[in-house]
Amino acid sequence: MIALAGVGDANLGQWQEWTGFAFHVRRRLTAEEQAITGDAIDCRGTDEWQKRYDAMKDKLPAPALGMAIQEKERPQCQTTRTTRR
Repeated sequence: MIALAGVGDANLGQWQEWTGFAFHVRRRLTAEEQAITGDAIDCRGTDEWQKRYDAMKDKLPAPALGMAIQEKERPQCQTTRTTRR
């Protein structure tokens, strides 16, 4: 979880999901972060996902491209475990 150090607050809630090919971690934002970013969304399978994918696909290594395409097809927010501290 080093990549999430200083982001959000796990004490407010954290969700982990293994999709079979990618591991996702979602963490509640602090009130200050929420005020800056607005509502968090899961945009898999939406036009917003396509827009974001198109903007980053040229920057991804080949293995990540395939994973990103597979993730597009996954259902939204399939959480398997909640962690509260």
